[in-house]
Amino acid sequence: MHTFRKAFKEIYGKPIYQWYKEYRLEYSIGLLVNTNKSIIEIANEVGYCNPSKYAAAFYQYTEMTPQQYRKLHLKMEQL
Repeated sequence: MHTFRKAFKEIYGKPIYQWYKEYRLEYSIGLLVNTNKSIIEIANEVGYCNPSKYAAAFYQYTEMTPQQYRKLHLKMEQL
């Protein structure tokens, strides 16, 4: 298993856990901008049982809350 983790990090430049976390957050961004699902629904869909933990991870990744991100994207679409 150690060899796989090492090879993965060499290929992708980050540990598996970090890559997967970022993948889930990127997927959630797509859901935020392309669906009308609630933030709670999106949090659950990408594997967060606690919406506040999802919001904290999202903020750490984007420096915006999911709600701020959605509002900003909607404003940009209207321009």
